[in-house]
Amino acid sequence: MKKYALIFTTMLVAIMQAYGNDTLQREVTIVRNFTPVVRDAEKINTLPPITTPTFERQAVNYAFDAFSADVNIHPSKVAMPYFIPINETTSDYNGYANFDMGMYMSMAANAGYRILDTRNDRLGIAAQFTSLNGNLPVNTHCMPVPPQDTRQTFYDVRARLHYAHIFNNNITLALNASYRYAFFNYYGVMGLGVHPTQHVNNYKAEVRVDNSEAQQYDYEKWHVTAGYQLYHNATGVYTDNATREHYAYLDLSYARMLSDYWSVGGDLLGNYLQYNGLASATLNDILLGTVQPAQQARHIFMMSILPHATWNKDRISFRAGLKLDLSGGDGNVFCIAPDIRFNWEFVKNYFLFAQVGGGKKLNSWSDVSQYCLYFDPSQQIASSYS
Repeated sequence: MKKYALIFTTMLVAIMQAYGNDTLQREVTIVRNFTPVVRDAEKINTLPPITTPTFERQAVNYAFDAFSADVNIHPSKVAMPYFIPINETTSDYNGYANFDMGMYMSMAANAGYRILDTRNDRLGIAAQFTSLNGNLPVNTHCMPVPPQDTRQTFYDVRARLHYAHIFNNNITLALNASYRYAFFNYYGVMGLGVHPTQHVNNYKAEVRVDNSEAQQYDYEKWHVTAGYQLYHNATGVYTDNATREHYAYLDLSYARMLSDYWSVGGDLLGNYLQYNGLASATLNDILLGTVQPAQQARHIFMMSILPHATWNKDRISFRAGLKLDLSGGDGNVFCIAPDIRFNWEFVKNYFLFAQVGGGKKLNSWSDVSQYCLYFDPSQQIASSYS
């Protein structure tokens, strides 16, 4: 019995030892998760992601005047009041106001305010008042009849409203409206005991659409401008007839880059003038007492076409074009003129430029009144050619 117990115990110990040796010799292999690595050569064929650039809006300088800002006003050397377009400089203030007074009771007051000034909307208003009321010496060679001085009266009030909206595609829509009232006398007129006075009302409305906000990123630029002006005289200098000028215009312009240096484009301008109440007789006939009825209406139309090509490289710019003017109801029907412009910046900030141009220009009352109000309100101003 003891023999069998010893054999069983020996077998049990051997089995346990064998099991223990197998457990100790077991090998465990750990495999990491596979992470692919893109080689540098493959990265060359991969495009970087496209991000939308952000642009900060720069400070805007507003030109507050009652009419187009591109009109240059030159003051007279005598005591002649004139209108100075107000340019608001970059400032943290939203408005401005000033008042000036000088000799001959001349006064000038200006005020403006930016109601809106955001990335997409701009709204501003401005007003101006100028006056002159004093005695002036008379040139005896032109007016030998006493007295030796005369009184000049002049009052000018202007107001303007400007609004612009920039859409997400960088298209700008601008609306301009202005009003002007002027009261003055025709001082120094010969042969009249009392200097005749004049009341003028001038209205203007304009709509403009362009891509001026996107021109620094695009290869093309364009604009469309349409406007209407009404110029109303209360009376003529030598007649009592009220006169009116209706002025409508349409301006189209387009230019596109063909290469790094060349661009082509064209301008199309249409003008329409209608006059009511003009005198049928000349000034001499009126002074001699010849009475004729006023004309019912006069219609004038003109269309100008200007194709052009431009070459730009470094500091030199050259443009060549040809202007064609077609008109009706105002003398010459067809007019052609060159349009050549050269600009060279031979030293930084120093330019040499030349221009050869010409054509026909309709001189409307609305345009001429920016320089001088003392024209005959009973007659149409003749067109100019060059």
